[in-house]
Parts: sequence; structure tokens; C-alpha cells
Amino acid sequence: MPACKLNEKFKEWEKWYSGDDNSICSQIHDMLFDAAIYYAINEARRYAKTNAQGNPELNKLVHGLIDRSFLKTQSLSIRKLYDNRDDVISLRRLINDVKRNKDLITRENVLSALELPYDYERAIDEGHWQNNSKILKDGSDSENIHKNIDLLAGVESAQRQPNDTVKNGVFDRLNKWLDKCQPIVNFVNKIIAHTATEESKENVPDKDLRISLAKIHMAHCRVVRIAAFIGQVILDKSSGSTCLPSYLDDKFEHLEKPWVKQQDISKLEDFWSMYKRHIERLSEQPERRVLRK
Repeated sequence: MPACKLNEKFKEWEKWYSGDDNSICSQIHDMLFDAAIYYAINEARRYAKTNAQGNPELNKLVHGLIDRSFLKTQSLSIRKLYDNRDDVISLRRLINDVKRNKDLITRENVLSALELPYDYERAIDEGHWQNNSKILKDGSDSENIHKNIDLLAGVESAQRQPNDTVKNGVFDRLNKWLDKCQPIVNFVNKIIAHTATEESKENVPDKDLRISLAKIHMAHCRVVRIAAFIGQVILDKSSGSTCLPSYLDDKFEHLEKPWVKQQDISKLEDFWSMYKRHIERLSEQPERRVLRK
């Protein structure tokens, strides 16, 4: 029965981890893909034409929007992975749910749930003797699982027992790593997701009310390493689950071309003025528009 229950939990964890478009790996893919685009833009700024003062000739409105949007969306993505609620798919929830069910994750149960032989040496010998690639692969996979359980349980190979399971310290370490993203979570909660009062902001350090590329980069490193560890060592998933997704088209097609010709800039001025008038009209006679039946 425990092996059957573990098999059910494995299916649930694997679905959270990489099973659909809302999975943890999908969230990480989207976050890192956007980051790769932004960092490429940031790198391109180094090669922009400069004026007499040595400043890059880049539009401040456009690049300011790119910077602000990147920092906000990346912070939100990290906060989603950090979320501890029971009605979300997040890295934190996965860590804690695995921890709650760690008694199921014994050496014997894991191998049984994965339908692998416990005695991998015998399986490998049998595979060679029968020239059977399936048995050989199962034996090799079983050997890797044993090594993972050794790591998780903190035991040497000579001390292996069927009931070896994951030490609590493993989950504590994963959560501690994820806790280092707390400043970004504070930033989202106080600045982005909500407009906190001054009294509320007093409950968090001043440094947590600011965001930076360095904070985002460090959070990426922690999140990817945690997810890769859970995927490869606990769920026995491939190392590619948290890699940057491929992009088949030409990534930098048309990047060298200007957006508009000089003679069309006046059309953008016209558009800006039109949008400004639209916003102004929204404020005209609000009592008639809001209270109108």
C-alpha cells in the first residue's frame, strides 16, 4: 500500500512540477525566457550609437518602460513560485507537500513505485547475460535511484536499508534557500500587488522596498537550483526540465532596423496628443457619467 500511495503522490508532484502549462517548470521557463530577452536588450545597449557626451542615443520612454516592466513581472514570477497556499502550484508548496509525505519516500517504496529492481547489480548482470537492454537500463536506473536515496538519507552505500528516507534537513535547506527570495516577495506585496500605507511599509526593511537586477539574478539562481534538485534527485526527472526553452526563429531578426522613419515621428506626436485628450475627457463631468442611469 505505501508504494501505491507514493505512486499516486509521484503523479501529483510530477504534474505540479512539469505536467502542464501552469507547472513549476513552465513558470520558470517563461520567467527565464523573458529574462534572456531583457538581458539581450541590455547587452545591445552597449553597442548603441552615442552622442557627443558619450550617452547612448536610446529613447528614454521606451527603455524606461522595458526596465520597469521587466523588474515588476520578474518579481511577480518569483513571488508566485514562493507562494505557500494550498490552492496554487508553486515551488514552496511542492517542497512542503513532499516533506509532509516523506515517510512514503523510502528506498524500497521509491524503487517499487518506479517499477525498478531493488538489487540493481543482479539486474545488470542478468541484462548482460540475456543481452536485454531493458533489464540493463532498469538496473542502471535503479543504481542511480539508490545513489539519490543515499544522498537524501545521508547514508553510505554500505549502510543501505529498505526504509531509508529523506532527512528533514533536506527540506529545511530547500526552504531556507527559497526564503532568501523574501525581500522580493516583500517588494511585490508592498509596492506592486498592493499600494501599502506608510505604516505598513514600516514592517519591512527599507532595502526590501527597492528592487534591482542583482536581486532578480540571485533569485533566478536559487529557484533554478532548487527546482533542478527536486526534479533530478527526488522526482527522477531529466535535467532539461528547468533549462531555457528553445526558440526556433531568428532571435534577433530586424533588431538593427529603426521602428519609424524620421518623417513619421510627427504621426506619433499626433497619436500622443489624441490619447492625452482621451484621458482628459474621462475626467470631464464625472457626475453625469458615473450617476447616469
